[in-house]
Amino acid sequence: RDCSAGPGRACNHHRQQRPPRNRHAARRRSHPDRWYFEKFLRYTKWSAADLRARGVKASGTRLLVRPVARFLRQYLLEGGFRYGRHGLVLCMLAAFSVFTKYARRWEDETRGGP
Repeated sequence: RDCSAGPGRACNHHRQQRPPRNRHAARRRSHPDRWYFEKFLRYTKWSAADLRARGVKASGTRLLVRPVARFLRQYLLEGGFRYGRHGLVLCMLAAFSVFTKYARRWEDETRGGP
């Protein structure tokens, strides 16, 4: 392929990719979705364990009402609407996190945990 960048200058197809500066950069670049959901599951597991330690029960009301309340609080009261689609997605992810936390707690209870 003929390089039209000129003498002494590298065009895009001749440039080499620099290796990541640290091992975490490679993970972030390779599978960002996978790493996000692994962290999401880890944090909801810890939150469910925290609920169990505090003696909080996961009722059907909490499982349905708490995520909606989190979304409304974050989207309307804390101003998530000001960020458009990004704010909507972040508030929905926060609500889903609350739902998952209580669903994990409910699962612990139904399996015979305290």
